[in-house]
Amino acid sequence: RAFKNNVKDLNRQLVQLEEDEETLIQSFPQGDDPDVTWTFLVIGYWFKLLFGILGLIGSLLWILQTVLYVMISPPVSGFLNDLFIQLSGGAFGQFVAIILFGAFSLYLLLCTMAGSFKLGVTFLWFSIYPMKAGATLMSSMLFNCAVVLVATPAVVSFCAVAFAGLAAGTAVSEIYIAQAQNLVGFRYLFDYNVFVYGLVAVFVLTCVYLLIRGPQYFKKKGRREDAYKN
Repeated sequence: RAFKNNVKDLNRQLVQLEEDEETLIQSFPQGDDPDVTWTFLVIGYWFKLLFGILGLIGSLLWILQTVLYVMISPPVSGFLNDLFIQLSGGAFGQFVAIILFGAFSLYLLLCTMAGSFKLGVTFLWFSIYPMKAGATLMSSMLFNCAVVLVATPAVVSFCAVAFAGLAAGTAVSEIYIAQAQNLVGFRYLFDYNVFVYGLVAVFVLTCVYLLIRGPQYFKKKGRREDAYKN
C-alpha cells in the first residue's frame, strides 16, 4: 500500500511539474522571436475574454429560454421562439433565424463537449479519461468522442423542445416530440420535465462549485513549494 501511495504521489507531482512547465513556457516564450510569440499569446487571451463574454450571454439566454418556455406550463413567454418566428417573415429573415437557431444549438453541444472533456470521467480526485492538449491518449479521445455522440441526440431533443415554435412541422419535431416523448416508460419523465429540471440543477450546482473552488490559477497558487521534495 505504501508503494502504491508513493506512485500516486509521484504521478500527481509529475502532472504538477508538467503544468508548471507549460506556465513557464507561456510566461517566458523562447525561440527566434519571443516578442511575436508573446504578442500572439496576449491576442489569444483577448479572444478568450471575448468568447467568454459571448458564452456568458449565450448561457443566460439558454437559461431564460428553458425557464420561461420549457419548465413553466403554460409557457410564460416564447422568448427566443418569438424572436425567431418574427425574423422568419422574409427570405433574409429566415436565413438569419436559421443561423441563430444553429448557433444556439451548436453552443449547447459545445457546452456538452466542454463538460465531457472537463469531467473526463472523474472519480473523487483522479480522471480515468482526461483530455489534455498535446497529451491525450487515443483511448481517452475515443471515449470522449463516444460520450459526445451519445449526448448529441439528447441535445437535438432538447433544442426541439426549447424551440418548438420554430421547429413545428419539421421531421425533428415529429421524431423527438411526437414520438420520443410518448415512448413507453419515458412519457412520464417528459411530462414532468425530469430531464429539464435535472439539467437546470446540474447547471446551478456547477456554478456554485466553480464559484467556491475558484479558477485553476488559484489552485496552482496555493501549492506548497516543497510538493516535489519527497
